[in-house]
Amino acid sequence: MELPGLLYTYNLHTRATAFESGDRNSGNSLVFIAGLTDGYNAVPYLPMLNAALEHTGWSLIQVTLSSSYLGYGINSLQQDCEELNVLVRYLVEKREKQKVVFLGHSTGCQDCIWFSRHAPYRQHVSCYILQAPVSDREFMIESLDGYDKYLRLATKMKKAGKGMELMPREVDTAPITADRFYALGAVGGDDDFFSSDLSPANLATLYSGISTPIAIIHSGADEYIPTGIDKDELLRRLQAACPAIVATAIVPEADHALSSEEAQRTFVELVCRFLENVVGVSKQGVTA
Repeated sequence: MELPGLLYTYNLHTRATAFESGDRNSGNSLVFIAGLTDGYNAVPYLPMLNAALEHTGWSLIQVTLSSSYLGYGINSLQQDCEELNVLVRYLVEKREKQKVVFLGHSTGCQDCIWFSRHAPYRQHVSCYILQAPVSDREFMIESLDGYDKYLRLATKMKKAGKGMELMPREVDTAPITADRFYALGAVGGDDDFFSSDLSPANLATLYSGISTPIAIIHSGADEYIPTGIDKDELLRRLQAACPAIVATAIVPEADHALSSEEAQRTFVELVCRFLENVVGVSKQGVTA
C-alpha cells in the first residue's frame, strides 16, 4: 500500500506524527483513527478512500498515538483523547483546517466517542464515522482462554492500587496493565461502549451529552463480533440511546477491516454520502 503525502510532527512533547494525503491544501480533512495493534496504513480501504476524498476536495490524515501498534496496553482512551486534542488544535491553528471529521476503525471508534464527550477541542470536529465498532469485552469472553481468571486478577490489582502494573505475559501479545485490561474486559469498563448486553439506561448514560452527528457502519461478517449478536437490533438500541447517531449501515458479508474491494467500494460510497449530507460538501468539493 502506497500513499504519497506529507508527514509532520503534531505533538512535540511525544514526537507523535501525522501523515496527510489527498488534497493537502484543502481546509477539509478526515482523520483516520486506527484500532488496537494498528498504525499507519492499517486497513486496506485507505487508498480507495483517499482517492474518493481527494476527488471531493478533502485530505486524509492518518495519526499515530502513544497507543499505536503495541502501545495500547499501557495507555488508555483518556490518553488517546488528550493526544487527539493536540492533533485537532494543530490542524486548526497550524494547518488552518475549517472542517475536521473523525473516522474511527475498531477501537478508534471508542476514541471517537470519548473525544466527543470530553475533549476541549471537540467543537472543531464536524462529525464522526465509526467503522466496525465492536465490543472488546464480548470478543474476549469468546476468544480469550482464562478470561474470567484474568479479569478477577485485574480487578484485584486495581482495588489494591496496582492498576498501572502489568498483567502476566500470557494475557496478551502486548504488555498490558490491569487498568487497561479492566477497561477492555469488564462490564462498564472505559472501553465498553458497544456491547450488546448493555441496558438502555447504561447506554443512555454512556452517550449522554453527545450532539455531534455520528454514522455507524458495521461489517456483516465481522470476525470480532460473536455469532448470535443481532447487528440490526444493536444499531437500533444505540440510536435509541443517542439521537446524534443519524446514520447506520451494515456492509454485507464484509469482514472487520473491509478486505474485499466490493466492501471497500460500498463503505467509501457511504462515507462520501454521509459527508455530503451532514457536513455539506458536494462532489465538487464546494461547501454548501
